[in-house]
Amino acid sequence: MKKFASFLSIALVAGLLSSCTEDFKDWASPMGNDPEAPYEVVFTAASVPAVDFNVTPETGTLIPVFVPTVKANVENATTIFNCEFHNADKTKSVKVPVNAFGEAFDDMVQSAVIKLYGTASEQRVVPMTITAYTSCNGQAVVNKVETCTFTVTTAPVPVPEVWYISGNCVGNGTGSHLASSCVAMFPNPVNYEELIFACKLDKASTFWIYKKEGSRYPVIGTSKDDGTITSADDATAKANINPFKPELDEGYYKIVFNVKTLTISYEKLDVAGDVYTAMSMPGSWQATAWTPSEDLMNPETTNATLENHDWSSTVTFATDCEFKFCANGAWGNDWGSASFPLGTCVGGDNIKGTAGTYKVYFNDLLKSFYFEAVEE
Repeated sequence: MKKFASFLSIALVAGLLSSCTEDFKDWASPMGNDPEAPYEVVFTAASVPAVDFNVTPETGTLIPVFVPTVKANVENATTIFNCEFHNADKTKSVKVPVNAFGEAFDDMVQSAVIKLYGTASEQRVVPMTITAYTSCNGQAVVNKVETCTFTVTTAPVPVPEVWYISGNCVGNGTGSHLASSCVAMFPNPVNYEELIFACKLDKASTFWIYKKEGSRYPVIGTSKDDGTITSADDATAKANINPFKPELDEGYYKIVFNVKTLTISYEKLDVAGDVYTAMSMPGSWQATAWTPSEDLMNPETTNATLENHDWSSTVTFATDCEFKFCANGAWGNDWGSASFPLGTCVGGDNIKGTAGTYKVYFNDLLKSFYFEAVEE
């Protein structure tokens, strides 16, 4: 009986082994269709003719930004695009919504260019990154083009009026609305809804923001926990803005105030905080051209216990000219910019000024400047 069981076991094993043959594999292989060929999608983008918003003002309509061509080896393929504008060195980008024809609303186009290049009305060759997402029978195929450019000239944007900051950290340190206490804030070159300023702040620092120099009201004051502040036309809001209500470390700060939303924020600056003894604008406009020790600007913060980082002057350019900002009456600490009448010095380029009379403001922490036209 045991032998019979042994033979039976051998027979079963032999049967199992015999099933592992090629005939068995053929019989057991699942039946199916041949695999589909991979989807092939070719995407190209061509540049469009240059756009000049001085000639064709924005009207809230669609304009071509690029011309897309998509070729796919499948019927009924659909494509959507993602378009990004870049600044010249591609360190910043702004997304611009486009449709299936590579078109975008003209106001969005101009807004994106201003955010990247500032408000100067100059022709810009804007690098773009265009990503195409093509749906092929439910499967997405992604292609990208980074060689296409968009040439555009933005229209001039009216520069807002100067607003002023006054407190125990600037001016004469009294917080008064008078000219000896008020120091000019700067329109943000890429967003005119914001005013920017920079100074040294400590735990005791407080300030107000005035819409007009020499006029006590309207005044902006009373910082809240959420960063919003209040505006009033009378003494009901006569309270200081305390930057350390949201907890900050003492140091140098860039203050950003949004005049539309009445919100304020603080960005700590990684600067040495050099305190200069003099500031000038040497250039071709001077009687003795390019002389940094002449035509000195006035320090705006005069309290002896405070550091001065703001300068002002009134100048007349008889003709279009070139100049730079220069500290301490000698070359060595000097700064230029490609922008005018406002901007931030970021390199050594001469600033190209337009003939006229201006009240000039300069902050040496931000290297921000503003030439406010003076009616003659």
